[in-house]
Amino acid sequence: MSDPTTVESEIETAELSLIIEDFLETLTVQNRAVFMRRYWFSDSCKEIAKRMGLIEKNVTVRQAGYFGYQRSCMALFDIKRNIQFQLGYFYRKM
Repeated sequence: MSDPTTVESEIETAELSLIIEDFLETLTVQNRAVFMRRYWFSDSCKEIAKRMGLIEKNVTVRQAGYFGYQRSCMALFDIKRNIQFQLGYFYRKM
């Protein structure tokens, strides 16, 4: 008999993946890269600016402009952390 927690986690992970993909498709390529660098890889605005050839202030303004709803971004970060925790738990059980 399979563990229902694992099945539920896999379904939630798949659903979350679709939600994030839909959100990212609404962004331009450059804005998507800024978002991913900031909220997925946790790069600083300074690091993002250097990597992408932008001015740090430009990254900060972009962030404030199209990510004004930072609660959503932080929710994504929390979800990412939860997924990583669940995957770590899943792999430890194997």
